[in-house]
Amino acid sequence: MPHANLDAHFVRNAICPEGKSKVDYYDTAITGFILEVRASGGKTFHLRYRDPHGKQRQHKIGDTKSLSFDKARQAAQVLRSRVVLGESPAEERKVKRAIPTVAEFAEERYMPFVKVIRRAGTLTIATCVTMYCLGSAVTIWIRSVSRKWWSSTMPCGPKGMR
Repeated sequence: MPHANLDAHFVRNAICPEGKSKVDYYDTAITGFILEVRASGGKTFHLRYRDPHGKQRQHKIGDTKSLSFDKARQAAQVLRSRVVLGESPAEERKVKRAIPTVAEFAEERYMPFVKVIRRAGTLTIATCVTMYCLGSAVTIWIRSVSRKWWSSTMPCGPKGMR
């Protein structure tokens, strides 16, 4: 568990010791700010913290190829202040991942409704949803659906949506 004063120069020159698969360098300025250096040469910034339940978590900020040290340090400071105030970045990720895509929504929530409630319109609505949502494996998140997207993707949708 080596501690270091992380800066841009240190990050560029950090290497993984011989015989280890990875090493974590802990910043002396920001509690929990870590530079993970792997034997393969990859380097990643993380913030390690304890969630409100006392469980240790590690939040990936980004790798050194796509994120400068200054930006990573700023992100770590923002995340750290949120953690101190009682928020949990892990819980936020869990919530975002729980939002279904259009295909998941159609298959799990909408199709059972159409088959049970709308017996007369099952063939047309179910066919439309199957062809345009499930058939094309739409990966758009349900929160991103707009009237414009709906009318361009679902030509057999309700006239009021066009």
